[in-house]
Amino acid sequence: MALCINPTCSHPNHPNNGVDTRCHACHADLILRGRYRVMRLITNTSGFGKVYEVFERDQPKILKVLKPAYSLHPKAIQLFEQEATVLSRLAHSGVPRIDPEGCFQFVPLEGSPPLHCMVMEKIDGPNLSEWMRQQGNHPIGEAQALQWLQQLAEVLHLIHQQQFFHRDIKPENIMLRSSGQLVLVDFGAVREMSYTYFEQLESTGGITRISSAGYTPPEQERGQAVLQSDFYSLGCTFIYLLTGKKPLDGDIYNHLTNELRWRSLAPHLSTEFADFIDQLIAERVVDRPTNTVEILTRLNQLQERLHQNKGKGMGGNLNDPCPKTDSVSPPSAPVPGIVTATLPPEEMGLGGDPTTIPEQTQGQFAAQPSASVPSSPHRYPPHSSSPVVPSPTVVPSSTRPPDSSSDRTIVQSATTLQSAPS
Repeated sequence: MALCINPTCSHPNHPNNGVDTRCHACHADLILRGRYRVMRLITNTSGFGKVYEVFERDQPKILKVLKPAYSLHPKAIQLFEQEATVLSRLAHSGVPRIDPEGCFQFVPLEGSPPLHCMVMEKIDGPNLSEWMRQQGNHPIGEAQALQWLQQLAEVLHLIHQQQFFHRDIKPENIMLRSSGQLVLVDFGAVREMSYTYFEQLESTGGITRISSAGYTPPEQERGQAVLQSDFYSLGCTFIYLLTGKKPLDGDIYNHLTNELRWRSLAPHLSTEFADFIDQLIAERVVDRPTNTVEILTRLNQLQERLHQNKGKGMGGNLNDPCPKTDSVSPPSAPVPGIVTATLPPEEMGLGGDPTTIPEQTQGQFAAQPSASVPSSPHRYPPHSSSPVVPSPTVVPSSTRPPDSSSDRTIVQSATTLQSAPS
């Protein structure tokens, strides 16, 4: 059965719509651009638009439609179309593909206001919230978490290179392809660093502020999102994956003390990895990783240590405790700007330690060594009043082709981007 997307239609799911090209209730076109037939509404709470499933012949796809109320704001239209622009720039399997000429206006009836539409790839798999339910909310292990974090950090690296940030990372917005690749979806909240327009609309009640309970960082709750806000949401997402408990679950969150005690439910993790997760969800922006380069470098070090410990027969608490999960995802594709290479022992630092940056090459690295994170209970900050000091955002750039056969992440060079307050 076809669905009419005319906002004023009295019966959009008329039973006869499936056999005609015009709605039987309002006579609006049911075939968009002569290509897409709308089949069902998926959600009307995603970012700033409604999301539908459409078919182009026998191929299912996703249609996003900007809500009519926002069509009165030219800048809101520009930002909606900007999502298509961002996605089209990110030629990566970790983001959905936009159809050629997939951003268009659709006029349901002559004289009616146009609807702003975008058609993109439909991912052939569940989101991580659905996937966890399928697994009985059984926690994932450290090896799986490291590989999934690597995939998502690479996607965030590309997004941040374009001077955008996502602002709504959570399990429902991360999908799992049948190939094992994670895909970050719902870029309706994506925001350019220099834009403050949506916050202006939010402050006047024009647009609802982007907030997902348990995953939104405190500075974003105050309308001051920065690049590192994505890292906080990423960390909270992985607390859920590693414990099977959502961040506001009473088993790990104490609302009286505003503390997040999650480590006891993840005894299979190494201390170093748990410290890294706590750094991602640090209350203050300046205590989180500075940029995606630092995250990718740290993940590379954690993976090397994991493999070394397994090789020494020390993998007891590092092995994946979850035999129910699907096979571990294959290594992600190299990211532009991140160059990998195998260094001889004498260039790895004293004693050939791969985690030590040689003194003569330290200037090439954008990321500084991560600050130690205490293993004490982590304070959950949705209502924190601590001041936020945005850190300078450093994004790498490189013209060297990545060496996919090598096993060490090296930052070739870096370009500093200043992130304006949100």
